[in-house]
Amino acid sequence: MTIVRTTLIAILLLNCTPVFASTSALVYLQQIGNQTTSPDSIGHLDVAMQMAQLIQQQASLAVQQTDLSLIKYHNRHIAIALQGRRTGAVANSGLIQASKGIISLVNLAAMASDAVPEIRRHFVHIATSATNTLALAVTMLNISRQLASTTSMARALSLASQLQDFADILLPGTDSNGDGKITWIKYEGGLLHCQKHLQLLRAEINL
Repeated sequence: MTIVRTTLIAILLLNCTPVFASTSALVYLQQIGNQTTSPDSIGHLDVAMQMAQLIQQQASLAVQQTDLSLIKYHNRHIAIALQGRRTGAVANSGLIQASKGIISLVNLAAMASDAVPEIRRHFVHIATSATNTLALAVTMLNISRQLASTTSMARALSLASQLQDFADILLPGTDSNGDGKITWIKYEGGLLHCQKHLQLLRAEINL
């Protein structure tokens, strides 16, 4: 997981820019989960989890193929789920943008002038797990681009296998320190930890 750790450090540095306080912490939290004002809207966490599930499905299919063109076919779906689709009949923000949205919004909620102590306690759990996911997604996009350009079947299968390994930990995270458990800490927790701590926070503040 060295590549994930290196990428994560870089992303953490990029996300250390200051945020400005607001007066609506709950609004930011509602935009993370599926609790926005419009019934047709979907929160960043919901988008991220849907994309992660799609990536896992496509990666699993890619490693089963014996034809290079079919591996690349599934890889294209993975790339779209990672970076999003800006044009066409179906637009989506992709896992990378959705993860960035979670990080931004939860930090804004914590810095808001009306943020209660519960928000300031849980925001780091959510932000760290989302940052772990973002690091994985950025790494996967780099692998996906390598797969798209290769002409070697053996290389394609190797890259597809790497994508599958990463895809399998997008939701649960990974036990990077070998202590037998996966928590929200750096390099470990995934999207399920974002969901868990958002649910805990909602219960504590009756959101």
